[in-house]
Amino acid sequence: MEICVTPQQLRKKEMMTSSQVSVTAEEKATVEALQLLQASTDPAQVRHAYEAALQRWPHNLHLLIGLGSAAYVAGDRLTAAAAFRFATETYPDCASAFNNLASILTELGELHAAREAAQKAVALGGPWRDAAAVTLREIETAQHHAR
Repeated sequence: MEICVTPQQLRKKEMMTSSQVSVTAEEKATVEALQLLQASTDPAQVRHAYEAALQRWPHNLHLLIGLGSAAYVAGDRLTAAAAFRFATETYPDCASAFNNLASILTELGELHAAREAAQKAVALGGPWRDAAAVTLREIETAQHHAR
């Protein structure tokens, strides 16, 4: 079964009206504020705040990763997967986005797609290589048990 939330659907999703981003807000300051907010606020509210910020800056990597993380913590795996998938499409050299996508796809039972994402994260190398290698081994174990 394929996950049916696309990046296009993510961009069109209704945003929380009480979290609208001010027209005078600056991108960097907004990202920093949301990252601080994430540790101290209800995960669903944080997710909505990231969604609102992404309406203004739809290709900001930090906002996409933040939305994916906030949605995951709030229990919304499909939105998390869509955010990380869009991040990998927009930033194809971002190993952390591929690794996070692989982990969520594993939880959703999308083992083939998860393995591809984890392999890409490993191939990209860098500081996420070891974590991605662990994720890949976990996926391979899950695939072995699923047979």
